Amino acid sequence: CGQRPIGQREKVKLEPGALVTVHFELPALDQGLWRGAVRMEVLDDLAFDNQRYFAVMVAPPYQVLVVDGQPENVPQMSETYFLETALRLAPRGQSYRGSRYAPTVVPASKETTLPNLDRTDLVVLANVAGLTSSSAERLARFVRQGGGLLVFCGDHVSPQGYESLRKAGLGVGQIMGNMVSDSLPWRLGDWDRKHSIFLPFDDPQHGDLRSLSFYGYTRIEPDANARVLARFRRGSPALLERGLEKGKVLWFVSTCDPDWTDWPRSRLLLPLVHQMLGYLSGLNAGGPVREA
Repeated sequence: CGQRPIGQREKVKLEPGALVTVHFELPALDQGLWRGAVRMEVLDDLAFDNQRYFAVMVAPPYQVLVVDGQPENVPQMSETYFLETALRLAPRGQSYRGSRYAPTVVPASKETTLPNLDRTDLVVLANVAGLTSSSAERLARFVRQGGGLLVFCGDHVSPQGYESLRKAGLGVGQIMGNMVSDSLPWRLGDWDRKHSIFLPFDDPQHGDLRSLSFYGYTRIEPDANARVLARFRRGSPALLERGLEKGKVLWFVSTCDPDWTDWPRSRLLLPLVHQMLGYLSGLNAGGPVREA
Protein backbone atom coordinates (compact mmCIF):
# COMPACT_ATOMS: atom_id res chain seq x y z
CA CYS A 1 0.00 0.00 0.00
CA GLY A 2 1.01 3.64 -0.25
CA GLN A 3 3.79 4.67 2.11
CA ARG A 4 3.06 8.39 2.42
CA PRO A 5 -0.18 10.36 2.84
CA ILE A 6 -1.14 12.76 0.07
CA GLY A 7 -3.58 15.57 0.67
CA GLN A 8 -4.87 18.15 -1.77
CA ARG A 9 -7.60 20.77 -1.50
CA GLU A 10 -9.44 22.75 -4.16
CA LYS A 11 -12.00 25.50 -3.56
CA VAL A 12 -14.73 26.02 -6.15
CA LYS A 13 -17.94 28.03 -6.30
CA LEU A 14 -20.91 25.87 -7.22
CA GLU A 15 -24.33 27.29 -8.02
CA PRO A 16 -27.44 25.21 -7.18
CA GLY A 17 -28.08 22.61 -9.89
CA ALA A 18 -24.76 23.28 -11.65
CA LEU A 19 -21.89 20.88 -12.39
CA VAL A 20 -18.18 21.52 -12.07
CA THR A 21 -15.10 19.41 -12.81
CA VAL A 22 -12.16 19.52 -10.39
CA HIS A 23 -8.72 18.21 -11.37
CA PHE A 24 -6.10 17.01 -8.88
CA GLU A 25 -2.49 16.58 -10.04
CA LEU A 26 -0.96 13.71 -8.09
CA PRO A 27 2.80 13.23 -7.74
CA ALA A 28 4.48 10.05 -9.00
CA LEU A 29 3.26 7.19 -6.81
CA ASP A 30 5.41 4.35 -5.55
CA GLN A 31 4.48 0.83 -6.63
CA GLY A 32 1.63 -0.68 -4.64
CA LEU A 33 -2.04 -0.31 -3.78
CA TRP A 34 -3.09 3.22 -2.88
CA ARG A 35 -6.37 3.83 -1.08
CA GLY A 36 -7.96 7.19 -0.55
CA ALA A 37 -11.12 9.23 -0.44
CA VAL A 38 -12.55 12.35 -2.03
CA ARG A 39 -14.48 14.53 0.38
CA MET A 40 -16.72 17.53 -0.24
CA GLU A 41 -16.78 20.02 2.63
CA VAL A 42 -20.26 21.38 2.26
CA LEU A 43 -23.13 21.95 4.65
CA ASP A 44 -26.20 19.85 3.89
CA ASP A 45 -28.67 17.52 5.60
CA LEU A 46 -27.21 14.35 4.04
CA ALA A 47 -23.54 14.44 5.00
CA PHE A 48 -22.76 10.73 4.66
CA ASP A 49 -22.73 10.88 0.84
CA ASN A 50 -20.17 13.71 0.74
CA GLN A 51 -17.32 11.21 0.67
CA ARG A 52 -16.26 8.66 -1.96
CA TYR A 53 -13.54 6.04 -1.51
CA PHE A 54 -11.21 4.84 -4.26
CA ALA A 55 -8.27 2.51 -4.81
CA VAL A 56 -5.45 2.84 -7.34
CA MET A 57 -3.02 0.04 -8.16
CA VAL A 58 0.40 1.25 -9.32
CA ALA A 59 2.22 -1.66 -10.89
CA PRO A 60 4.57 -2.38 -13.78
CA PRO A 61 3.16 -3.94 -16.96
CA TYR A 62 2.68 -7.70 -17.07
CA GLN A 63 5.77 -9.50 -18.32
CA VAL A 64 4.89 -11.65 -21.34
CA LEU A 65 7.28 -14.28 -22.71
CA VAL A 66 6.50 -14.80 -26.41
CA VAL A 67 8.05 -17.86 -28.06
CA ASP A 68 8.27 -17.30 -31.83
CA GLY A 69 7.87 -20.53 -33.78
CA GLN A 70 8.98 -18.93 -37.05
CA PRO A 71 11.59 -16.24 -36.40
CA GLU A 72 12.90 -14.33 -39.43
CA ASN A 73 15.75 -11.91 -40.04
CA VAL A 74 13.20 -9.39 -41.33
CA PRO A 75 11.02 -8.62 -38.27
CA GLN A 76 7.86 -8.04 -40.32
CA MET A 77 8.08 -11.62 -41.63
CA SER A 78 8.33 -13.33 -38.25
CA GLU A 79 5.46 -15.24 -36.66
CA THR A 80 5.00 -12.82 -33.78
CA TYR A 81 5.61 -9.39 -35.34
CA PHE A 82 1.94 -8.33 -35.29
CA LEU A 83 1.34 -9.93 -31.90
CA GLU A 84 4.34 -8.20 -30.30
CA THR A 85 3.32 -4.84 -31.76
CA ALA A 86 -0.23 -5.27 -30.45
CA LEU A 87 1.08 -6.00 -26.95
CA ARG A 88 3.78 -3.32 -26.89
CA LEU A 89 1.57 -0.69 -28.56
CA ALA A 90 4.77 0.58 -30.14
CA PRO A 91 7.27 -0.52 -32.81
CA ARG A 92 9.95 -3.05 -31.88
CA GLY A 93 12.67 -1.46 -29.78
CA GLN A 94 10.26 1.16 -28.42
CA SER A 95 7.72 1.11 -25.63
CA TYR A 96 4.50 2.89 -24.74
CA ARG A 97 4.00 3.96 -21.17
CA GLY A 98 0.31 3.07 -21.16
CA SER A 99 0.71 -0.52 -22.37
CA ARG A 100 -0.44 -3.19 -19.93
CA TYR A 101 2.04 -5.72 -21.31
CA ALA A 102 5.81 -5.85 -21.79
CA PRO A 103 6.59 -8.65 -24.29
CA THR A 104 9.94 -10.40 -24.58
CA VAL A 105 10.29 -12.48 -27.76
CA VAL A 106 12.55 -15.53 -27.91
CA PRO A 107 13.05 -17.74 -30.99
CA ALA A 108 11.90 -21.34 -30.96
CA SER A 109 13.92 -24.35 -32.08
CA LYS A 110 12.84 -27.89 -32.93
CA GLU A 111 12.63 -28.74 -29.22
CA THR A 112 12.51 -25.40 -27.47
CA THR A 113 13.94 -24.96 -23.99
CA LEU A 114 12.19 -22.17 -22.11
CA PRO A 115 14.16 -19.53 -20.18
CA ASN A 116 13.63 -18.88 -16.49
CA LEU A 117 9.97 -18.01 -15.75
CA ASP A 118 10.41 -16.54 -12.26
CA ARG A 119 9.70 -12.96 -13.43
CA THR A 120 7.15 -13.91 -16.08
CA ASP A 121 3.39 -13.40 -15.76
CA LEU A 122 2.19 -14.82 -19.08
CA VAL A 123 3.61 -17.15 -21.75
CA VAL A 124 2.59 -17.23 -25.42
CA LEU A 125 3.58 -20.08 -27.74
CA ALA A 126 3.16 -18.99 -31.37
CA ASN A 127 3.28 -21.86 -33.88
CA VAL A 128 5.99 -23.60 -31.84
CA ALA A 129 6.90 -27.10 -33.05
CA GLY A 130 7.28 -28.44 -29.51
CA LEU A 131 8.91 -28.16 -26.11
CA THR A 132 11.36 -30.39 -24.32
CA SER A 133 9.81 -32.51 -21.56
CA SER A 134 11.63 -30.51 -18.89
CA SER A 135 10.40 -27.19 -20.33
CA ALA A 136 6.84 -28.51 -20.57
CA GLU A 137 6.94 -29.54 -16.91
CA ARG A 138 8.34 -26.14 -15.87
CA LEU A 139 5.62 -24.43 -17.88
CA ALA A 140 2.97 -26.60 -16.20
CA ARG A 141 4.30 -25.65 -12.75
CA PHE A 142 4.20 -22.00 -13.83
CA VAL A 143 0.52 -22.32 -14.77
CA ARG A 144 -0.40 -24.28 -11.64
CA GLN A 145 1.02 -21.46 -9.54
CA GLY A 146 -1.25 -18.92 -11.25
CA GLY A 147 0.45 -18.17 -14.56
CA GLY A 148 -1.36 -17.89 -17.88
CA LEU A 149 -0.56 -19.70 -21.14
CA LEU A 150 -1.84 -18.74 -24.61
CA VAL A 151 -1.10 -21.13 -27.50
CA PHE A 152 -1.43 -20.13 -31.15
CA CYS A 153 -1.41 -22.98 -33.65
CA GLY A 154 0.03 -23.16 -37.15
CA ASP A 155 1.77 -25.43 -39.64
CA HIS A 156 4.48 -26.36 -37.09
CA VAL A 157 1.96 -27.81 -34.67
CA SER A 158 1.65 -31.60 -34.71
CA PRO A 159 0.46 -34.36 -32.33
CA GLN A 160 4.04 -35.60 -31.91
CA GLY A 161 5.52 -32.19 -31.20
CA TYR A 162 2.90 -31.35 -28.57
CA GLU A 163 3.02 -34.67 -26.74
CA SER A 164 5.17 -33.12 -24.00
CA LEU A 165 2.54 -30.41 -23.42
CA ARG A 166 -0.25 -33.00 -23.31
CA LYS A 167 1.61 -35.12 -20.77
CA ALA A 168 2.25 -32.03 -18.63
CA GLY A 169 -1.49 -31.28 -18.52
CA LEU A 170 -1.40 -28.24 -20.81
CA GLY A 171 -3.34 -29.69 -23.72
CA VAL A 172 -7.01 -29.15 -24.48
CA GLY A 173 -7.63 -32.19 -26.65
CA GLN A 174 -6.33 -34.42 -29.40
CA ILE A 175 -4.64 -32.65 -32.32
CA MET A 176 -6.18 -34.09 -35.48
CA GLY A 177 -4.04 -32.28 -38.05
CA ASN A 178 -4.13 -29.00 -39.96
CA MET A 179 -6.92 -27.87 -42.27
CA VAL A 180 -6.01 -25.50 -45.12
CA SER A 181 -8.29 -23.98 -47.77
CA ASP A 182 -7.28 -22.37 -51.06
CA SER A 183 -10.76 -20.99 -51.73
CA LEU A 184 -13.47 -20.23 -49.20
CA PRO A 185 -12.29 -19.28 -45.69
CA TRP A 186 -13.63 -20.42 -42.35
CA ARG A 187 -15.36 -17.82 -40.23
CA LEU A 188 -16.36 -17.67 -36.60
CA GLY A 189 -19.97 -18.70 -36.14
CA ASP A 190 -20.57 -18.59 -32.43
CA TRP A 191 -18.85 -17.80 -29.15
CA ASP A 192 -19.62 -17.59 -25.44
CA ARG A 193 -21.07 -14.10 -25.24
CA LYS A 194 -21.02 -14.11 -21.43
CA HIS A 195 -17.31 -14.88 -21.25
CA SER A 196 -15.16 -11.87 -20.32
CA ILE A 197 -13.07 -12.29 -23.48
CA PHE A 198 -16.06 -11.59 -25.70
CA LEU A 199 -18.11 -9.14 -23.65
CA PRO A 200 -16.78 -6.01 -25.47
CA PHE A 201 -17.82 -7.48 -28.82
CA ASP A 202 -21.51 -7.61 -27.93
CA ASP A 203 -21.67 -4.11 -29.37
CA PRO A 204 -21.21 -4.32 -33.20
CA GLN A 205 -19.50 -0.92 -33.09
CA HIS A 206 -16.56 -2.61 -31.36
CA GLY A 207 -16.04 -4.99 -34.26
CA ASP A 208 -17.80 -7.96 -35.85
CA LEU A 209 -15.88 -11.18 -35.10
CA ARG A 210 -17.72 -12.93 -37.94
CA SER A 211 -15.86 -10.72 -40.42
CA LEU A 212 -12.53 -12.46 -39.72
CA SER A 213 -11.30 -14.91 -42.37
CA PHE A 214 -9.28 -18.06 -41.62
CA TYR A 215 -7.70 -20.06 -44.46
CA GLY A 216 -6.09 -22.55 -42.12
CA TYR A 217 -6.50 -23.93 -38.62
CA THR A 218 -5.43 -26.85 -36.45
CA ARG A 219 -8.30 -29.25 -35.84
CA ILE A 220 -8.60 -30.24 -32.18
CA GLU A 221 -10.95 -32.80 -30.65
CA PRO A 222 -11.62 -31.36 -27.18
CA ASP A 223 -10.93 -33.33 -24.01
CA ALA A 224 -13.53 -33.62 -21.27
CA ASN A 225 -11.62 -31.05 -19.18
CA ALA A 226 -11.59 -28.47 -22.00
CA ARG A 227 -14.19 -25.79 -22.62
CA VAL A 228 -14.91 -24.53 -26.12
CA LEU A 229 -15.28 -20.75 -26.05
CA ALA A 230 -15.69 -20.14 -29.80
CA ARG A 231 -16.47 -22.24 -32.86
CA PHE A 232 -16.33 -21.88 -36.62
CA ARG A 233 -19.60 -21.90 -38.54
CA ARG A 234 -19.44 -25.66 -39.14
CA GLY A 235 -18.88 -26.35 -35.46
CA SER A 236 -15.15 -26.96 -35.23
CA PRO A 237 -13.56 -25.41 -32.10
CA ALA A 238 -11.72 -22.11 -32.65
CA LEU A 239 -10.81 -21.11 -29.08
CA LEU A 240 -10.51 -23.57 -26.19
CA GLU A 241 -9.83 -23.13 -22.49
CA ARG A 242 -8.82 -25.31 -19.58
CA GLY A 243 -7.97 -24.56 -15.98
CA LEU A 244 -4.95 -26.00 -14.23
CA GLU A 245 -5.09 -25.41 -10.47
CA LYS A 246 -4.52 -21.64 -10.00
CA GLY A 247 -3.78 -20.90 -13.68
CA LYS A 248 -5.50 -21.00 -17.06
CA VAL A 249 -4.63 -22.15 -20.58
CA LEU A 250 -6.09 -20.87 -23.87
CA TRP A 251 -5.61 -22.47 -27.28
CA PHE A 252 -6.39 -20.48 -30.44
CA VAL A 253 -6.44 -22.91 -33.36
CA SER A 254 -5.16 -20.51 -36.04
CA THR A 255 -2.06 -18.31 -36.29
CA CYS A 256 -1.20 -14.83 -35.04
CA ASP A 257 0.53 -13.98 -38.33
CA PRO A 258 -1.06 -13.55 -41.81
CA ASP A 259 -0.14 -17.04 -43.09
CA TRP A 260 -3.54 -18.54 -42.28
CA THR A 261 -5.76 -15.54 -41.57
CA ASP A 262 -6.40 -11.86 -42.23
CA TRP A 263 -6.89 -11.30 -38.50
CA PRO A 264 -3.43 -9.71 -37.85
CA ARG A 265 -4.15 -7.03 -40.46
CA SER A 266 -7.56 -6.15 -39.05
CA ARG A 267 -8.43 -3.73 -36.26
CA LEU A 268 -9.66 -6.69 -34.20
CA LEU A 269 -6.20 -8.11 -33.49
CA LEU A 270 -5.30 -5.69 -30.71
CA PRO A 271 -8.56 -5.79 -28.69
CA LEU A 272 -9.03 -9.56 -29.00
CA VAL A 273 -5.43 -10.35 -28.01
CA HIS A 274 -5.67 -7.94 -25.08
CA GLN A 275 -8.95 -9.56 -24.03
CA MET A 276 -7.43 -13.05 -24.09
CA LEU A 277 -4.35 -12.06 -22.09
CA GLY A 278 -6.53 -9.90 -19.85
CA TYR A 279 -8.56 -12.98 -19.01
CA LEU A 280 -5.44 -15.05 -18.28
CA SER A 281 -3.91 -12.32 -16.12
CA GLY A 282 -7.10 -11.27 -14.32
CA LEU A 283 -7.18 -7.79 -15.86
CA ASN A 284 -10.64 -8.44 -17.34
CA ALA A 285 -11.91 -8.84 -13.79
CA GLY A 286 -10.32 -5.59 -12.63
CA GLY A 287 -6.73 -6.69 -12.02
CA PRO A 288 -5.31 -6.85 -8.50
CA VAL A 289 -7.95 -4.42 -7.17
CA ARG A 290 -11.40 -5.95 -6.69
CA GLU A 291 -14.65 -4.38 -5.54
CA ALA A 292 -16.04 -5.87 -2.33
